[in-house]
This record gives sequence, structure tokens and C-alpha cells, in this order.
Amino acid sequence: MVRDSDHTLEGVAMSYGVNVVEAMVMAPTDQQKTMEGIKAAGATYVRMSVPWSYIEPTQGSWQWAALDQAVKVITTAGLKPLMVLEHPKPQTGFWFFASDAPWATPAEYGKFCTQVVKRYPQVTDYELWNEPNLIGWWKPIDPVTFAPYVKAGYSAAKTANPAASVALGGLAAAIDGSTFSWWPFGYFKVSADTRTYLTALYANGCGGHFDAVAYHPYVGDPYTFKPLEPVPTAPSIVGIGQLHDIMAKNGDGLKEIWPTEWGFSTTQMTEDQQAKWLVEQYNSMKTYTYLTHSCVFNWRDLTADKTDANSNYGLVRQDYTAKPALAAMQTAWRS
Repeated sequence: MVRDSDHTLEGVAMSYGVNVVEAMVMAPTDQQKTMEGIKAAGATYVRMSVPWSYIEPTQGSWQWAALDQAVKVITTAGLKPLMVLEHPKPQTGFWFFASDAPWATPAEYGKFCTQVVKRYPQVTDYELWNEPNLIGWWKPIDPVTFAPYVKAGYSAAKTANPAASVALGGLAAAIDGSTFSWWPFGYFKVSADTRTYLTALYANGCGGHFDAVAYHPYVGDPYTFKPLEPVPTAPSIVGIGQLHDIMAKNGDGLKEIWPTEWGFSTTQMTEDQQAKWLVEQYNSMKTYTYLTHSCVFNWRDLTADKTDANSNYGLVRQDYTAKPALAAMQTAWRS
């Protein structure tokens, strides 16, 4: 049921998960230890990357061993995989001079989605790509060129498994941004405003080609990327309602938003502050009754390098010892 005043869904139960972006490349012992820990913590989902170029490095050549192993360990632990059918596209050429393979078309992306979804009938939750409104995941940033991949991927996945839930790949909480580069010379776009980008996808025919919109509401200064306290008025949290308003205007007011990636790095704050702010954001997001698949980034610190912000979002450290954030989120999930 939708309340027309604010487009919120009533009766949608929040579901919880954790990102394990490295799930496919972990040693089997690390996989098992990780999934057992997540299950014990009370989460339900494991959001994992499934890069197109890893699974199909050359056209028609499929590499399944690592993904088979990861899915087996996740499901054996009683957890649900949430697969991100994502970047990068298969490429040709060498290193710096590599470019997207000529055959990496929307139709071929659809075939990739078909192959994955058919192979794992036990998996029912997918995202189409990851953060396409950031230059690191889709270049040049252009919803017009991305839209055909959404349409092809969704149609393929739903044909392969009509019961699957297929979300528009996690849109980053971003503003329009550009930077200067000497090569190629000039300014180029590095990010697109989330609301503008979603509106453009609708304008380019993506309505009806996703079951939900995934969103990454990291709370921080959009210019300096410094993390900010996740108060309810933080722009990326307010953005949840703004995105749903756009969905409602386009006939999708009954669809969910999945906040599939959010968190705080302990390179940028103390571990106690990380725990506090994670719970604050969790509580802020719970007020939006159409949210499901809320996945904290990340279960484990990606490396032991304490100076690299991206490596230190974990609920547990690289050696698996728990940060205060783990107990805080356990309590939140079970409340």
C-alpha cells in the first residue's frame, strides 16, 4: 500500500546484509570464516561483486570456478547472495592502452546476465552494474549509453528467472562534478547528480526495466569526501526520499529502494565513532519504509594498511578481530 502524501510503502520489512566485495577472490578458509561470522551477526544478505570481465574475459569463454565456490559457501552458511552484475566490461589491448572490447555491447551484457542467472537458480537478488554515475564505473558518464545495458540486462535476467528481483545498479550519492586532465587535455565529467541521472534513465526508456533502485547513501561532503554525521537532514539521506519521488512520478511508487552500500572508514574516524555513526545512519534510514536490502560496506577491512581509507570500512579488522561497529550493528539488526 502507498500513502499518496509521501509515496512510502507500508508493510515492507527491512532486510540486512553486509558487503563482501572480495568474496570471489578469497581463500576458501577465509570465505567460510567470513560467512559464518556474518550469519552469527544476524545479517541475511552478502552483497558481492561479479565482474563481467572476470566471468567472460573473452567472448563466449566462461570462467565459473571462483563464483561457484563463493555461492556454495554463502548459501551453505544460510545466507543469501546479492550479486552485482558489474564493471568492468571485457577489454582488448594492453594495460594503459586497453579499451572496451568491441563485442561488449548491450546484447552481450544481456547474455552475460542470462548465463549467471540461469546458473544459480538459488540466487534471487541482483543489481545491474555498480555506481554508473561515477567515472570509475562507467565512462564517459552518460545515462544515454548506459540505458541500453539496463534494458538488456533486466530483460535477460527476468527471462532466465522470472522470480528474481533485479535492481538498477547502485547509484552513488553524488553531485555533478568534473576535473582537469592533461591527458586527454581538458575538463571531463567525473560524477553525475544522482537525481538527474535517474531522471535521465527514465527519459531513455528504463522505466519497467528494474524491480527496485539500488542506492549508495554514503554520508560525506560531496566536494572534499570528508565523512559527516548521518543526521536525518544529511543530503545523501534526504536523497532517499528524493529518488523515490522521481520513481513515483514515473509510475514506480510501489517499488523499493535498496541501500546496498554505505558505511564509514576508521581511517577517517575512531572505531567508536564509526560504530556510533553506523547506528545513527541505520536509524535514519529505517524511517523510510520502502527500504530493503540495507548492506553495510564492508564486513572486513580490505587490507591491513591503516592509512588507506577505502581499506578500513570493515566491521572487523583484517585479522578478523571485531571493531566496536560489529556489536553495534548486531544490536541494531536484532532490535
